[in-house]
Amino acid sequence: MPIESHAEPQSWQSRGGLFEGFRASDPAAPLRETLTTTTFAPPLSRRHCAPGNDNDITGDILDAAVKIHRHFGPGMLESVYERLLETELLRRGHAVERQKPVSFEYEGQVYQDAFRVDLFVDGKIVVELKATETMNKLYPKQVRTYLVAMGLPLGVLVNFGMDRLVDGFVRVVNGYEEPKP
Repeated sequence: MPIESHAEPQSWQSRGGLFEGFRASDPAAPLRETLTTTTFAPPLSRRHCAPGNDNDITGDILDAAVKIHRHFGPGMLESVYERLLETELLRRGHAVERQKPVSFEYEGQVYQDAFRVDLFVDGKIVVELKATETMNKLYPKQVRTYLVAMGLPLGVLVNFGMDRLVDGFVRVVNGYEEPKP
């Protein structure tokens, strides 16, 4: 026997955000009117509350990038996407450094401010941003070079210029070894 529900079905829209537009209902007419026109955010996931795990951080980066890309699409300057992503990650409780100068040492010689990382999230994840129509094979290699120079295990490449952001999002791992059976 089917269960009857007097509540309206949930309606998810992508108007300006990933999960905005949740509709709630109530049998009381005046209250129902208010609830169906009010936008509620869905409950925050565990990763939004306590950043720290590399997978959770990169998940937040992807989620924030998708939100921005859905709202604006491709076509803006890389520097604009950089500021938008920084703002979105700060809202989610992450520490973000933009255009962080990086120095490294090679065979006893120190190279001061050798390059700049677009975003450095929570002191452990390098984020390299692009805003080009195509992916270049050099982009992930650039991120890996940053990781090697900084002695870090994980970085992310985000190309906002792609029609579909999933085609422009790459996790880059430095020094990963397959687990032995």
